[in-house]
Formats: sequence, structure tokens, C-alpha cells
Amino acid sequence: MHLVLSHSPSESDSPKVQSDIKAWSHNTPILLVRYSATNLGKMPIENLKLYYIMDLDVGGPASYKDDVGTYDPESGIMYACDNNPLCVAMTSRPEPDAWEISSPTQIRIDEESTDLSKNLRYGPKDIATALQWNLGTLDSGQGRVVDVVLSASNSLNGAKLLLPSAWELFKKKIR
Repeated sequence: MHLVLSHSPSESDSPKVQSDIKAWSHNTPILLVRYSATNLGKMPIENLKLYYIMDLDVGGPASYKDDVGTYDPESGIMYACDNNPLCVAMTSRPEPDAWEISSPTQIRIDEESTDLSKNLRYGPKDIATALQWNLGTLDSGQGRVVDVVLSASNSLNGAKLLLPSAWELFKKKIR
């Protein structure tokens, strides 16, 4: 999947950003996502932040209420698992500046609250996971890239073991 979005708050000479999002899997239990932001305007875009919010619903509708999310700040890996054997691991390059695990309706980002809570564990409940990158200032023509990997396996260890090969997949040509 390849999606390109452009945003300009008005027709004037205000900041303009283009978001280029590519997602692919190479027919594996791995999802690769590359997010690129480019300043197409003449003025700098200041304090640009990227948020990646996922409501994974591990185990499907029959088991929404037993999902547990954890974030390991040492490795920069977010995990979502439940009582069935399925587990998902999510990591990124660069590592996120903030993260959150909460009820899907409780993750809020607005003008007053621009940072995620950095909690390390939540559940067992219906959870959503979120990662945040503070991309800083983009001058005219400048861009930033964030790569995200999600792996799924029938165990936490299996999801972890898929991550190194997932990063190798980024080297393959996107089809």
C-alpha cells in the first residue's frame, strides 16, 4: 500500500507538509511501515510530531478484554499480547520519544496535551498502543523518515525473534 497525503492549513504561504506512507509485508507475519514527511512550503514547520496509534485487538472480538500491553524502554519495543498464544511486537527507527498503552478511547492528543504518557504496562483490558516521534523543525524542502516494524507470532519470544529479519526486509525493493 502506498498513500500520499498533502496538508496545507490555508491557501496562503503557510506551512505545507506532504506525508508519504508505505506499508508492505512480503507475505510474512511482519508489517513494515515507512512514514516520510516533507515540507513543501516556503516557511519552516516547527515542532512536527508523528503519532502511530494501533488498536490491535489481539485474539479478535472474543477476547478484547484480556489484552496486555507493555513497553520496554531499554529496547524500544512495544508488545501486545493476550491469554491466547498470539503476541505482537512493534518497534521503530528512530526509537520513539514517547509511548502510551491505554484504553482505545483514552489516548488523546490535542493542543494542550501533545505528548503521550510513557506508561510501561496496561491491562488486561481492551487496549490501544501508541508511539510518538518528535521530528522537530522541517525547513523548506527538508524531510524526515520513520520506519515501523510489527511482527506477530504465537508467542512473545517468537514475535521478538522476527524483529531482526523484519529490519532486513526494509532492504528489499518495495513492490
